[in-house]
Amino acid sequence: MEILFLKEIAHILYFKDYRSVIKWCSNNGVKVFTDSNFKRKYVLKLQFESARLKNIICHLKATYKENWTHVFNAIQTNDLAKYIKFEGNTLVSKTNSNYKPSGNHEQNFLSILQNETSEL
Repeated sequence: MEILFLKEIAHILYFKDYRSVIKWCSNNGVKVFTDSNFKRKYVLKLQFESARLKNIICHLKATYKENWTHVFNAIQTNDLAKYIKFEGNTLVSKTNSNYKPSGNHEQNFLSILQNETSEL
């Protein structure tokens, strides 16, 4: 079981004082514990990370449906190639297949996009 002290959380969230950290934890359902021997306050790291990433995970679930865990892993590991693969699939699925480019620039741009997504 890993824990985070309020000082570490303040650094992660860019807060200047511990009252802001305690308020953030309270608003996000993260229980703050007190070490009885040293009177230091801490939280469970897993609970904190879950609360911190909740909005991102909701966005990924809405955008990538059943593939959201793959995209989340790509983001966590900074795997740009894997992220672009899923981002490209989302962009392709959102495009209108009836669209016909009207100008030369549009045709060139569309062909570049199609080539890039087919390589992934």
